Amino acid sequence: MPTKPVILALLVAIAIVLASTWLLRPPSTSDATGPQPVLDVGAASIVSLEVRGGDAGLQRVERASFGWLYLTDSAPPWAVQEGRARAATRILSDLQGRPVEDDPELAPIEATLVIEDARGRSISLGLREPMIGGRRVIDRVDSDGTVQRFAIDEPLYEAFVGTGLAQWRDEGVLGTLPGRAARIELARGESRLDLARVEGTWSVRAPIATRADASAINDLLEALVRMRVERFDEPPPPMVGAQDPVTITIEATVTTPGDADTPPQRAVERLVLVLNGAADTSGRLTLVGATRQRERRAAGATVEDLGTTYVAIDLEPLQQVALEPRGYVAKTALEGDASLIASLTLNDRTYVRTGTGWAEGERAVPDDRAAALDALAVLLAEKDMSGVELTDQPQPLGRPSAPVSIVARTITGEAIEPAGGVSVVVIDNPGAASGVLVVGGGVTREYLDEESLAVGRATLVLGQSDSGPAEPQPGDQ
Repeated sequence: MPTKPVILALLVAIAIVLASTWLLRPPSTSDATGPQPVLDVGAASIVSLEVRGGDAGLQRVERASFGWLYLTDSAPPWAVQEGRARAATRILSDLQGRPVEDDPELAPIEATLVIEDARGRSISLGLREPMIGGRRVIDRVDSDGTVQRFAIDEPLYEAFVGTGLAQWRDEGVLGTLPGRAARIELARGESRLDLARVEGTWSVRAPIATRADASAINDLLEALVRMRVERFDEPPPPMVGAQDPVTITIEATVTTPGDADTPPQRAVERLVLVLNGAADTSGRLTLVGATRQRERRAAGATVEDLGTTYVAIDLEPLQQVALEPRGYVAKTALEGDASLIASLTLNDRTYVRTGTGWAEGERAVPDDRAAALDALAVLLAEKDMSGVELTDQPQPLGRPSAPVSIVARTITGEAIEPAGGVSVVVIDNPGAASGVLVVGGGVTREYLDEESLAVGRATLVLGQSDSGPAEPQPGDQ
């Protein structure tokens, strides 16, 4: 029998066996298993992300009632850029990976990303530096210690360890303060401006207590909001306070809801900005110490210091607003508008607004005097001052008239603020501008236009006690 056909048949049989063995072999785990979810958690249910290890040490961002906060042991809480936090939670919730087997050539775990959800579950991801070729392998570690290893495409190591959570911080200087500003203080040495919001209305509390100009305060708040941090984590100055720095304090009152066993908790959240020296050689940036404090509204509560971080800020927005107290005084002497004034008492004479005009006692006031009273009401309640001094003892240049004391009341008889009324003084200044001073509530407001001067001179006549009652009008009996 020829041996060649036998050998060929044997070789074919061997090839068939080898091919069958290869085709029917069990598939490897890494090849047969496609991408699968790494985390069984929704983006909206993630409440905190924490990075442990790496060069930056412990860093954490967590969801708060007003957004996301960056937290670390070495700096105060700071708001996180909302877009970054949302993107990170979405990437993690959608993260897909291919299970991989143990590989002795894998790099060691460099840092751990801990994800906590709203149900209190904690899942850890061990992050490695990408291997040569960009291969990224992570370890998922459940709370029971179970470990699963995945190859992923997302650059988690670069985002959470290489860049770091500190880069997520919002550049706004008010990013560390939760809630709506309810108090602002500007201080330098003995000089102090204290502004406070009570039931939605701003007032000046220091250096005097008086009504405030809401538009000026809004300009100040907008300037503070526009200030941006250009560099975080600057080194502190060698001697803080040695050059009598400006200090800006902003406060917000925050209420934390309680539950069935605990009542709501109220606290004052305070941000103190200390403006130190220049932070760069050009002088454009200023080194600012940002300190966060918390003071709970409870008996015996103490101020809790939450830390200080030094940042470099361009203060240009503050250069566009007034920083001295008189820039925040209300521009009108009385609160409200002229239509709210139902009566005016000038010295010992009282004029009452009626349906047809003004009256003194039982007699109607002549038309010219009624027009003067209307003009006086406008001057006091609606006319913006030309200038202001924080004193009720003015020392004007020129010859002052005797003051006319004025108390304005509403239709219910309530005195319009200031409760003690105001005084009108006409200043005659030969060779220079004459004007009118309205003094009250610790403030002297100045009016220099001709119309106001005419109203002031008419007020002197209306307040004269020896001028007798108003002249009878036709038809009076």
